[in-house]
Amino acid sequence: MLAYIIYILVGLAVLGVLGVVLLLARLINGAVVQSIELIVAADPFLEPVENGAAVLAEGADYASRMSWATAHGFEPDIMADVNATADGSTMVVALWKNPGTHTWFASYDTDGKVHSELVTTLSQESGLTTSNSIDSSLFPQRPGHYVQVFGDADFDTLLRRHEEGLLHLRNAKHLEVQDHRKSTTELVTDSVNRTMAHIQSIPFWKHKGAYWYFFRRPRMNNKPIAELYP
Repeated sequence: MLAYIIYILVGLAVLGVLGVVLLLARLINGAVVQSIELIVAADPFLEPVENGAAVLAEGADYASRMSWATAHGFEPDIMADVNATADGSTMVVALWKNPGTHTWFASYDTDGKVHSELVTTLSQESGLTTSNSIDSSLFPQRPGHYVQVFGDADFDTLLRRHEEGLLHLRNAKHLEVQDHRKSTTELVTDSVNRTMAHIQSIPFWKHKGAYWYFFRRPRMNNKPIAELYP
């Protein structure tokens, strides 16, 4: 009799844990769908602002980012609000451009949290992004756009990894650095729109957010382009 009671209690515990997992997955799936729908609906996605530096300076050490960018050949490009936050928080992005390498240094600030990335436009309408935010690997990337993530890496490490990635793509994929002859706002908006269209073309994409968050996102962290795209 005692054994049966134990089996029942264990079964109820398993069902309880399973219920919590399913509820959590549903919540995350819903958050991912909402995020994608906000990005798709954003018009414009980037809205240049004059007080962007002040907003960034309040949240983190903006001066150090400016200093690093300038020291590595990047020139101030634009500052803009990102009109795609689910909770109404302010996200400001500052972009610096290195005209000689067709590479941008982007730094995002959301309520005091900062992450940065390097982006280079390549031939065949492709590009390489190297980010220090693990969330940058949440969504599957469209064919032709390459992303590598090194969570919490400093700027020098990002640059080194980015240059290694460019070298690999040139040797393995025959992709060369190339000017896409568009404004920064156009490049960002076009890239985001194409990525969102790709995600929405994936079968049952609305039910995959939890998988992407718990499995894809950490699995992609700290893996160089040469390992991800041999």
